Amino acid sequence: MPGRRHKPVEVLELTGAFRPDRHAARKAAPKSAEPVGDPPAHLPPEVAAAWCEFVQHAPAGVLTSGDRWFWSWPAGLWPVPARWDSRARKWATCAAASPS
Repeated sequence: MPGRRHKPVEVLELTGAFRPDRHAARKAAPKSAEPVGDPPAHLPPEVAAAWCEFVQHAPAGVLTSGDRWFWSWPAGLWPVPARWDSRARKWATCAAASPS
């Protein structure tokens, strides 16, 4: 019976458990270099506004294009505050959603 799977190198580094003598030979997990980008075109304006809110609050470099499929469904579940109702139609892209 096989043993447990190894923790990814990134998890070991974040938890402070990375040891070069034991873990240096492990490969890092693949990660996309592309940014997450604007919300998908199929999302309604209110959901696109929530998408932009999520992306703006994420630390730089954390979300990538590989996360787009994941963020499309929680954005639809997020309650849309009344303050977005008048601005949601303007938020076709995240660049337009930047607070000024």
